[in-house]
Amino acid sequence: MNEEREKSGKDLPEGRKGPENETPRGLPIWADIATAFLFLTRIPMPYYGRQISAAAWAFPIVGWLVGAIGAGVFILVTFLGLTGWLAAVLAIVATVFVTGALHEDGFSDVADGYWGGNTVEKRLSIMRDSSVGAYGALALVLNIALRAGALASFYNPILILVVMVSAHGLGRASMSMVMALQAPAGKTGMAATAGKTAMPIALIALVLGLLPFAAFIPVQAAVFIAAVPLVAGVGFMQIMKAKLGGTNGDSLGALCQVVEITTYLTVMAVGNTLGFSLSDWLIK
Repeated sequence: MNEEREKSGKDLPEGRKGPENETPRGLPIWADIATAFLFLTRIPMPYYGRQISAAAWAFPIVGWLVGAIGAGVFILVTFLGLTGWLAAVLAIVATVFVTGALHEDGFSDVADGYWGGNTVEKRLSIMRDSSVGAYGALALVLNIALRAGALASFYNPILILVVMVSAHGLGRASMSMVMALQAPAGKTGMAATAGKTAMPIALIALVLGLLPFAAFIPVQAAVFIAAVPLVAGVGFMQIMKAKLGGTNGDSLGALCQVVEITTYLTVMAVGNTLGFSLSDWLIK
């Protein structure tokens, strides 16, 4: 499969970028947000020629919207009587539709490449291959099963919204952090084209990624629920470094999925202990 986005900036795929526009005077923030959406989703946005590395602070904002769309579908189909696993799967399908299966693609490629090759060059070659191997197929099945299983256990619609927005935002914030901490693994591909993100930009992304946790979940639960996926993200980053010596687009997509899945599982584990009542979980 292709890397998450092989190119950035002026090299975004035809049909996605539209005509190049000048950055609106006094609105560089909007230009960065538009670039982030253009890069991470299928949502049409004007193109301002901004570099992905500079716009990486806005990645969590993209995650908030993607998570909100998934939660909205979950709540809607539940209202229509389609509950449990079916509602969870449809919510995941909605997020996949918005992103074009961007991160799932990376997750599958990483499973094939990391464990299918014995050198960095071989792993990168496998990850660029359009075919899906046994590792990749099994990884996708496990990915969907873990997400759907966790989401199906959440019954409170407000909790669903908070958890999905938080998980998607933090997953994309982790991408920004790794873009600042890890060098590109190769000379081509998305990570090489985007370049390293400045640490202040990555830190802004991390703060935004943590914002929903701080805003809606009591601090004693929020600290633990946010810490576990971040630790999982750090662990995956170390695997990434060991397997590739750096990062690439597929690895960033897989990282996003790892953090999202870990967030759901952490909420589920803590929730099974504390219960899912609104008074226990959400700040009034």
